[in-house]
Amino acid sequence: WDGGYSGNPTITPLVRECDSQDTILVQINPIERAETPRTARDILNRLNEVSFNAVLLKELRMIALLRRIAHKGQDESARWAAMRVHRITSAVMQDLGYSSKLNAEWAFLTMLRDEGRKSAEAFFAAHRGDLGRRSTLELDTVLEGVGLPEGAHLHVVVGAASRDPARWKTPERFDIHRPFHRSVAFAAG
Repeated sequence: WDGGYSGNPTITPLVRECDSQDTILVQINPIERAETPRTARDILNRLNEVSFNAVLLKELRMIALLRRIAHKGQDESARWAAMRVHRITSAVMQDLGYSSKLNAEWAFLTMLRDEGRKSAEAFFAAHRGDLGRRSTLELDTVLEGVGLPEGAHLHVVVGAASRDPARWKTPERFDIHRPFHRSVAFAAG
């Protein structure tokens, strides 16, 4: 289900209330796009995609971190760390803009159904043997190559998350090795 009207739902119930350790995500909003949006419509479309993916990406990052630092056992962090994540995607979704979400024409809906079936069949043909054994979505890539030794403790300093381009070469990137500078972080509350 697409919870985009109220924000995508958290995947927490899949960990707390489900016995399966495999979760298959059906990605309908692209996480990345090769081109930079230039028009107001394209910028609004991209903003919509980014905001719909924000909760999911936060939780995928948390799972990736917990895999590295969670202790074996039965507590909730160990359950998150043991979760096997898979993703079904379709190149067709890259070509669709926000207005497609409002398209209720039968031909469009049947095209989406057929594309979904084709993408699911391709996924299962490639990964059927992985289900129940290992993740097929490489979660370490969501940490952008930052290595943490097993058992390490991670403390995130929100004040170091400044995005001021006058202070940082790449303010849009999270850099775990960035030195501390007095700054003002973005926040909501």
